[in-house]
Formats: sequence, structure tokens, C-alpha cells
Amino acid sequence: MKISRFKYTPISDDQIRLLRIRPNEFEEPLLCDLSIVKLADMEERYEALSYCWGDEDPSEIINIHTLSPDPANSDQGRYLYSPMEEFPVRPNLHKALRYLRSRERPVIIWVDAICMDQRDTPEAKLEKDHQLSMMSEIYNSAKNVCIWLGDADATSKAAFKLVRDIMNFQTLDTRLTVTDADGVTKQRWCDFIESLKAPWFSRRWIIQEVALARRASVHFGDDIVHWDDLADAISLLNEKIDILKQKFSDGAFSEVPMLSATHLVKAIVNVCRKSPNGDILDRLLDLETLVSTFQQFHARFSEDIIHSVRSLAKDAPVQEDDADFRTNLEQEKSTRDLFIAFVNRCIRNSGSLDIICRHWAPPATDTAGEEVSFPTWVSALSKGPFGLAGESRERQNGENFVAMSPNDKRKRYSAYVQQDKEHHKDLGGTLRVHGFVLGTVKRHSDVMRGGIIPGDWLKILGWDRKGKDNIVPDILWRLLVADRNPEGGNPPGWYRRACLHCLKDTRITNSKGDLDSHRVDKVSESMTSKYLMRVESVVWRRRIIGIDSRICEDHLELFGLAPEETENGDLVCILFGCSVPVVLRKVKDCRSQELFELIGEAYVHGMMDGEAVQDAKLVERIRGRFHIV
Repeated sequence: MKISRFKYTPISDDQIRLLRIRPNEFEEPLLCDLSIVKLADMEERYEALSYCWGDEDPSEIINIHTLSPDPANSDQGRYLYSPMEEFPVRPNLHKALRYLRSRERPVIIWVDAICMDQRDTPEAKLEKDHQLSMMSEIYNSAKNVCIWLGDADATSKAAFKLVRDIMNFQTLDTRLTVTDADGVTKQRWCDFIESLKAPWFSRRWIIQEVALARRASVHFGDDIVHWDDLADAISLLNEKIDILKQKFSDGAFSEVPMLSATHLVKAIVNVCRKSPNGDILDRLLDLETLVSTFQQFHARFSEDIIHSVRSLAKDAPVQEDDADFRTNLEQEKSTRDLFIAFVNRCIRNSGSLDIICRHWAPPATDTAGEEVSFPTWVSALSKGPFGLAGESRERQNGENFVAMSPNDKRKRYSAYVQQDKEHHKDLGGTLRVHGFVLGTVKRHSDVMRGGIIPGDWLKILGWDRKGKDNIVPDILWRLLVADRNPEGGNPPGWYRRACLHCLKDTRITNSKGDLDSHRVDKVSESMTSKYLMRVESVVWRRRIIGIDSRICEDHLELFGLAPEETENGDLVCILFGCSVPVVLRKVKDCRSQELFELIGEAYVHGMMDGEAVQDAKLVERIRGRFHIV
């Protein structure tokens, strides 16, 4: 590995560095100039690069002259050239700069790995933090963002050809209806899907790089398409995916809705509002939403889950009451401190505790390589529906009961009393909240791994598979979908009939009465399959629980869904400010005060729309305080 000894000249708060790639033939060494400029003076006079750093060592060399203003001729805009210095870069960046270089003219471009001082020094860290806060201006001021996906090959060439072809809707229809005896059309679509798996599409930083771009071009080697054309092609692919799956019967098409590329195209239109010429008029999302919703995208460093989107947020951390959070951002505090400060900020700004149930926090390691331990109210991303970004495209867990973002008005529940902002306080990593105990878990099912619902619990919920009346109890069909449709609204009445079909269908229900929600491929009836897919998304890796209620007359047993870690004796609680019930567990051998671990969110049938808090006098009598560690 080549070690960089490159010497950076300090820059002021309104300045950036720009790389000027000198014209030359493709095979020739890269010769560049690095100059310091005022960002305000360079609007639409440079390009910006969006790419993957890669995991390789910086084994390639580019040669850089640093340009400094000539003190003797500063009014004439003249520069002094420093001696040429070698600058080691990673292979992927080296390839990108070679392909972007022109034979005839200089190319002026902003590249984070070169234009930002990446050294591990206090001065470099301070500069880097300020440059990160300017990222929205840097990318929005560029005349074009060059998206580098990697070297071209036969797959990428076929993919880009398809993109150009289907921009003509008549050609698109042909690609969907033509007889494909030789498999050529199917292969073109498969090549396009394969190209969308390029590592670039999974980077968390690309969200701001693309959302803020005035214009963008996409590069595979020397093949180029406009970003708008690629985005439209991805949208058309998703629009026609059912037709493609039916026509070609290939597993590749089933992956499309879960691809990062799909989520990127759907999401970036909601990030900001821009003028016709690309100026940013409004930022539309707050920081909590930006951090919580882009779960398919990953970053090299854990703290970048916040850094990578903070310049997009409409509630940038500039207020006085954001001092603690700004300190954690700017002074390179530990990842643990940053994540704790972020959760506290979300609670304070939103007046809601839902962030403690949203799965957003990636794993982190300290300087010794040991995994960092977070409070249980900093919810791990591994508990999200599809787990950690990049590890799997298969479902890992059931979907969240809380809305994925505070801006999602469709979802979901309102089990809580509106929180007073004084009802929560962080006591050095211990979160003090108010609420009351709804009941205690007295029995639970096995974990519904693979979406298999145990037949004995279907019986407990009232299903008699040997009965002749074919009546599905209300609690059963509703509990299996958490009493909501996929969009967060009330479930349609035909769900009951679909549930009956599932319970009676021997293709998906075995001799013991177990219902396998994952076997949706065995069901030909479209409405039944829709219900089954909804069940799968809810029950996956959860338990059905029976709760000994503390608020119902005669200690009526309640039923619900809870995380796989739930055990008998755990408490199901309503916390003021949380839209869904939560499962708490007392910390054992605690001498000072009662401390609890947060096991996770829960669905409790009949208690999700404020039913538990209708009796204000009862709530006041049983309310208490919980310290969650």
C-alpha cells in the first residue's frame, strides 16, 4: 500500500478545492492541478464525482501540482505551482478519472477523496466536518454529477442499450410482448437488472449526491446515459414487473422491488424541491426521517448513517437547543455518544418516542475493534425487515409497527397519550420515560421463523379446523395482519374470506394445522395471495403472545405480536409518546432503582387505537416511571 505524504494547504469556511485533470491520452499517467476556490464563485463551472471508494488499498498514483494564489499578482488571478507530488488513490477512483479525462480540454471536478483532507489529524477532522456540512451546496453547485459505476462489460453495454431503447414507449411495448424463442429479450432485461446491482447503488452517500444534482450522467467505462433516462427505465421496470415475471418466469425479476436502485429512484423525488434550473427551493424531510427510512443503503463508517444525509435535512442542527447534538457531530465524539444524542434530539423535536422502536442503528466498533454496546433504546438496524444493508435481499424480520418515519401520515396506530416533552430525559444513557403497564406476558408461541404460524396458536385464537361452520374469528384474521393493510389503513373485509381460504388450503396448511405464510407461490388466487403476503410481512420472526391484562376487568387475556426475544414475565407497556405498546424486561440484580431493557415494539389486539387510555382516572392511578437502559 502506498502511503500519502501529500501536503494540503488550509482552506477557509467559504472555500473548496477543485481538481483539474489535464488533457491527455487514456493510457498516459494522470497529471492534475489542485486549486483552492470560493464555492460561490464556481457555480456550474465544475463537475462532481459520485462513486464507490472500494475496499482495495490506494495502490494507484496520480500526480498533483497544488495551485496557490500569487501574492505579487493576486489582483490578476495568477497562481503559483508547487512541485509535483504523488497522490495514492484506490483503483476504482483511478479508473474513473482516466475515463473522465478528455483528450482535448481540462476537466475540472470535485472528488471527495482528493479535494477533502482525509488525514487523521485534528485540523483535517475539523475541516472535513465543515466540508460535510457544505455537501449540499457542493453537489448542487456542480454543473453535472458524474456517476461512476465501474468498468464496462457485455452486461453493462446491453443494459445501457436497453435503457436507450425503452425510452421509446413503442419499443418498450415490443420488449414486453415479443415472442422470445431465443431468449434474447429476457437476457436484455436480466442484464439490466444485473447492472442495477453495482455497488454504487447501495451507498448511503449517493442519496444526497443524486437528489441535489442539477444534472447527472451515469458512466460504465466509456458508455454514458443520462441519469433521468436511467431513473425512468428503473421506474418502468418496476411498473411492468408483474408482466415480466409472468412472461419470463425468472427469479431475477422477483428481486427488483427490493433492489437499492428501486428504493433510490422512489425516494429521491421526495427529498427536496428544486427550481427548473436545479436550485434547491425546499428541503422536505427532517433528519429523523432521512436516517430512518433509507435502510437499504450502507456506509463505510457507522456514524455516516447520520453524516451522509444531514445536509439534506430541513431541520439542520443549528438551533441553540441542538448544542449537544452539534457537539457530537463536530467534535468527533464516540459513535455511542452520537447515536444517543441523535435519539434524544428526535424525541425532543418530534414530541414522540417512536424513534426508540425504529430500527436504524448499524453496528459499530471501537478503536480496538470491539463491538460498541448501545442502550436498548437505540434500536439496531439488524432488527429491520431486511436486516443490515447489503447482507440479504430476503426478509429477515417483520415490518415495523411504528411508522418508518414521523412524516408518514398513513400509519399506523395511536396507542399512546400525547407526550409532554418533559416526560422523557436521558440520564447518561438511561432513558427516563412515563407510562403504565398494560399487562404481563404469560404465554407465547414459538418464533414464527419462515413465517410459519403454529396450528396450536391458531386454535387458541379460536380457529376450529375440524369444525363445519367455517367461521374465522375476528381476532384471528385481524391479528395476523396487525389489523392494517400494507398502506397502514384499515384492513378490507375480504381479508376474512382470504384467511379462511388459507386455513383450508392444504397446499399451505399442514396436517398439524400450521399455516406457512411464505408459500404464497403455491396460491393461484390473487386475493388470497395478497392476504398471505401481508401476513408474512407482519409475523416473520415474531411471537404470538398471551397477556395477563392489568387494566381489563377480570384480568381478561389479551393477545398480540411481540419480538422473538420476548419471554414469559416480560411487561407490555404503554409509554406516553409512543404510538405502539412496547415490551420491557426488568434488569436482574438491580439494587438502586428499577431498570428495564427495551425488547421492542408490540401489537396488542384491541389496544392500538387509544382504548387503553380512555379511562383518564385509571391511567392517572396506574401511571409510573420507567428507566430504560
